[in-house]
Amino acid sequence: MGDVVDIKGYASARDRKLLASIVQSAQLAQAFATYERSYFLSSLDDQHKIAERLSEMGQDAAKLSSALRERTPQIPWAQLIEAGEMARRPEPDPKELWTAVKRVVPRVTAELGPLVGDAASVFSWTPPPKPKRAAKARPASKRAR
Repeated sequence: MGDVVDIKGYASARDRKLLASIVQSAQLAQAFATYERSYFLSSLDDQHKIAERLSEMGQDAAKLSSALRERTPQIPWAQLIEAGEMARRPEPDPKELWTAVKRVVPRVTAELGPLVGDAASVFSWTPPPKPKRAAKARPASKRAR
């Protein structure tokens, strides 16, 4: 990942709004894709949710100014737009959805997060902590009796 850059200097308000929307959709897509691949491939509901997010991200990425896309070459804009087009098909391939959400979306999130800042953290999701196991009860010592 490159240096943190203040995009306010070269991104329009419209671009900043689109970037925040892309990051939020990416975070939601990653949250939906926390299951195993086999479960995802059998879950039409999760596939539909991922397809919606990818479609929205692709449309927003296509609306960004070319100047912004040229200034951020580390972000896979072409792959994101292509994934969005694939997700808009009437019957998107679940394997392609899985590949996009596991390979393209994390790169977008990692690169855009620092650029967009707090606006992107609205939908930031972290899994809840796992409950700690209770310690096994030790038998009272014979001396304590």
